[in-house]
Amino acid sequence: MMNLFSAIELGKNSMMTQQQVFSIIGHNIANVNTPGYSRQVVDLENVSPSVIGLKDGGRGVNLLGIRSIRDRFIDGQITERKQYEGFYNTMSGLMSTVESLFDETHGLGLSDSLSNFFNAWGDVANNPTDMPTRNALVSKARSFALGMRNSFQRLTDQQEVIDANIGLLVDDINSITHEIAELNEEIAYAEGSGNPANDLLDQRERKIRDLADKIGINFYYEQGNHSVTIEVAGRPLVSFNQVNDLSVQRNRYNSNYYDLYVDQYGAPAFNITTATVNGQMGALIIARDGQTVNGAGTVLNYTAGAPYDTVQFSQAHGLSVGDLVTINGETRRVITITGSDEIMVESFTAGTVNNGDNWLERAGYIPEYKKDLNKLAAGLIQNVNNLHQGGYTLNGVTTTGQNFFAMSSNPAGITASVNAAGDTVTFAADVSTYISVGDVITINGETRLITNYNPGTFQAAVNPPLTGPVAAGASWQYSNVQGAANTLQVDSNIAADATLIAASSQPTQAAPFAVGNNDIARQIAALMDNNNVVDTDNDGTGDYGTFHEYLHSTFSEIGNTAGTANYELDANGSMLTYLENKRDSISGVSLDEEAATLMQFEKSFQALGQFMATVSQLTDLLMQIV
Repeated sequence: MMNLFSAIELGKNSMMTQQQVFSIIGHNIANVNTPGYSRQVVDLENVSPSVIGLKDGGRGVNLLGIRSIRDRFIDGQITERKQYEGFYNTMSGLMSTVESLFDETHGLGLSDSLSNFFNAWGDVANNPTDMPTRNALVSKARSFALGMRNSFQRLTDQQEVIDANIGLLVDDINSITHEIAELNEEIAYAEGSGNPANDLLDQRERKIRDLADKIGINFYYEQGNHSVTIEVAGRPLVSFNQVNDLSVQRNRYNSNYYDLYVDQYGAPAFNITTATVNGQMGALIIARDGQTVNGAGTVLNYTAGAPYDTVQFSQAHGLSVGDLVTINGETRRVITITGSDEIMVESFTAGTVNNGDNWLERAGYIPEYKKDLNKLAAGLIQNVNNLHQGGYTLNGVTTTGQNFFAMSSNPAGITASVNAAGDTVTFAADVSTYISVGDVITINGETRLITNYNPGTFQAAVNPPLTGPVAAGASWQYSNVQGAANTLQVDSNIAADATLIAASSQPTQAAPFAVGNNDIARQIAALMDNNNVVDTDNDGTGDYGTFHEYLHSTFSEIGNTAGTANYELDANGSMLTYLENKRDSISGVSLDEEAATLMQFEKSFQALGQFMATVSQLTDLLMQIV
């Protein structure tokens, strides 16, 4: 049976246990406003009698352990939502910036400038011999061309800013992953030593959420050593106390922008650029390069070459020159289209591509907006120049053969010829470094779109056909669809002398024609309302509405992307708030609950104090008797 001295020991141990409970309650109250803190509770157990089977009243209470209240399912959902929050918050900001680049609210945007350009042609048609009117047309044309060039360059500048941020974000991510690895080690040591690591677990959980905000991850909790394993794009990033750092490398096939890599133990770093789709990093990459989507069909026939490979797909590819194609982690830019199901690209690394492989392409976002501007500019160059080349200048003697918008002259003295059907241009040498499918070419005053180019035969298909045949040795001019918007400008001859504007369709000195024939000016002015003036699929035939409709569709696309990002940000924010509130209801600190628990243990502590005082009195009495 318990004697008085055993009772003193019982009281002392029990009061020490109560003091530890007070410490935990105070710790909870102190962290009531700490983000991510999980409420801690103590587990108590009664101390069994020292001798089993005898009439012993027990030996008080013992602290079994301290644990934090957490729900792994809720925590995992919050981390997943953090990835979306990082993505949509970043994308919303990026798209808002892109929207601001096309401000059409003050009459100074591309749409109004385009209208002013065509209206100026109408003014020339109304007064074709008036030099101030002609000079005004040149001014309006130069203003629109400048707006196109500036818009294109601002999009490029935005891509470069994004690219720089990708490099900076890699450093932040690597810093966090190393902190998580250190916490993994500290938690394993603490738990292995029998000490609770509750606060370390909370710290690690916060770091995991910070990481998820920056890049999409998968994570798994290891039961044995209480560590967490983290993967990015299916590749290990953190494994216990080991970290595979992220790094960036310039990709010369993608405008020398950064590709994202993750280190691998004993192997070359792995390219995860196209597989990174969440978090801030995912938003940056997608906004800069476009969203990665599965290409149609598979690789049907791959032929390696130098400097270009030929890739034939099992289905029509729908690609354009300049698009990015990714196969087995390697990205290359399309150099030319050799068929509806076939392309030529800069050469892949040997052994990378095999027949039957899946492939990826990019769609939307900044590259798509730049492509839209290029196609608009190319359509404008083709349609305006095609009419203008057949017109007569103010002197009215001869046709000018003069382009209104500037085009580059045939390079390095390479000449061309045209077959009798007019649908094939044969060059004297390979011109693949100068032209590609979708570019505009001019021969003998006729402007056409290139629909196919074969660098092996030096032949380009054009549509609609030119007037053929044209003998070998002909000079030619071109404008690249990939750079049409970035290089759009009024021809230098017309900029210097507005009399060269070809407003008339017939020579004015030849009777019975009168001075000031305005047919060409009227036809160009009418282009503003003509349909099918932009070729969106590079087949040489216009297939999309008016110039304004095409421009507005680009604005609409930008607005829709920005609106979607804002909507998803709000929707994800609501879900995240719900989950965080749910977590707080489970793991958060309630001051009312802590106060009630404090009162409960305070009374218990007071009762133990009274118990100890009584035992002390009885002990004194016993000592007096002895």
